[in-house]
Amino acid sequence: MRKINSTILISVLLLSFFCSLQNILAEEEKKVRYIDTPVLDSDLDGLTDEGEKQIFKTDPNFPDSDNDGFFDGAEIIGQSDPLDGNNPTAIQSYKSSTYPEEIETPWGWYSTRATGLVAYFLLYISFLVGIIKGIPKLNVWCARVCDSKMHCWISLHASIFSIFHVVSLFFGPHLNFTFVQVFVPFMATRDAIHFFLGQIALFLMIAMTLTSYLMRFIPYRAWRLVHFSSLILLIVAIAHAISFGSDVKEGSLGRLIFISANTILSVLLLTNMFFKLRRVYLKSKSIDPSSPIQQG
Repeated sequence: MRKINSTILISVLLLSFFCSLQNILAEEEKKVRYIDTPVLDSDLDGLTDEGEKQIFKTDPNFPDSDNDGFFDGAEIIGQSDPLDGNNPTAIQSYKSSTYPEEIETPWGWYSTRATGLVAYFLLYISFLVGIIKGIPKLNVWCARVCDSKMHCWISLHASIFSIFHVVSLFFGPHLNFTFVQVFVPFMATRDAIHFFLGQIALFLMIAMTLTSYLMRFIPYRAWRLVHFSSLILLIVAIAHAISFGSDVKEGSLGRLIFISANTILSVLLLTNMFFKLRRVYLKSKSIDPSSPIQQG
């Protein structure tokens, strides 16, 4: 229980630090540098071409980069994200000036964003623990901090938050997703491929969690087959987060932290694979009848 409470506390502190640091850096003043470049607004969206390239990362030749019906300049004024078509802030800003009585808090969108962030964070911790267990010396430290039950517990809650992440898509008038679009591959009306990656990640995560808790009742080969797909789960989860994640947009602090964290995970994964291949090699050499040791 102490290990679980410590893990929850550390997770909350890290998420709080990440959100606070991102907000602090986002408030820093940003300036556009015009070096021998004329001040132009080619798409007439209210933002200069260099401003779109250097700061907002929007398309300087298209006024509505996320195709949500609002010009990029209008979204910046309304404190919306001009690269996120699902961001309801622009709609809320329009309603606040036109129909003040219709303003409502987009809890569905906020819930989708929050549960997705927590689900990926728990998934990352689960992968980190699983990889470290196969690395000498580090596995001794890992065993003290997180045992097999704790590993399953983290994976279980990653799956639970992923389900909440999916269920939240049904709430909020700005999302407008149906059951078929959410759970049936390639049925989404927009970004079907990116949405499909999230569906695959959800199904694999649930399968891995269930087989972990039912390991005693299923064949070991079936368990290994499902868990060999963990690498596919990690890849599609990263691709889904980059394509849809509001907190890891290009040029943001979230993108930098996201790439750095997954780079560390990749290095540890390669280290884990190296030691596994090394053990297989040494084992094969020890039982090889033609080896000098066996002949002697």
